[in-house]
Amino acid sequence: MRTLLEQAGGSLDDVGHITVFIVDNSMRDHVNKQWFECFPDEHDRPHRVCGLFPRNFIGVCQLPQSTGVPPANCIGELRRCIEEFGFVGCNLNPDPSGGYWNSPPLTDRWWFPLYDVLQELDVPAMVHVSASCNPNFHTTGSHYINADTTAFMQLLVSDLFRDFPKLRLIIPHGGGAAPFHWGRYRGHAMALKRPPLPELMGEISTLTPAFTTSPEST
Repeated sequence: MRTLLEQAGGSLDDVGHITVFIVDNSMRDHVNKQWFECFPDEHDRPHRVCGLFPRNFIGVCQLPQSTGVPPANCIGELRRCIEEFGFVGCNLNPDPSGGYWNSPPLTDRWWFPLYDVLQELDVPAMVHVSASCNPNFHTTGSHYINADTTAFMQLLVSDLFRDFPKLRLIIPHGGGAAPFHWGRYRGHAMALKRPPLPELMGEISTLTPAFTTSPEST
């Protein structure tokens, strides 16, 4: 594993977020596969915890995505986690490159095989990026929020939910900038002759932050 990581531009210090900080993007899928071979219980362990503490935890899986690799490659692991472990959803990374956005938008046919299975299994996907490899974007301070907003806008200008009427997507962190610039997005929807935003929001859930006040006010 040490040799594999060093060849990919990483080190053993990266274990735990192993495919995030690999410099050579072309190596990410290879490392993903090797990682699952070395640690095949990547989702087994959360499943065991959920079984031990069913009142406290419920399972959601992380798809083994890599930049440049079709999302359809993740379907096997998604099925395993939902059908065998009883997990209730998955995390869907719209930017496996870590801030360079070289994958097609979420509304592209590139993602459709995965959406087909999400509809079939009747489980939602939370649209959530991983760490940023791009020095222009701080991971939690900008990359996360940028991604939430980008995903929302991609969905606004598309007919994705016409093609996948039972698809359910969750955008975390309150929906990025969308709630704070609602007039802007409403205007875009009107100018582009898109459905009213409330209709779109019927297909998208936005998770609000757990803390809505500053530490000083609590």
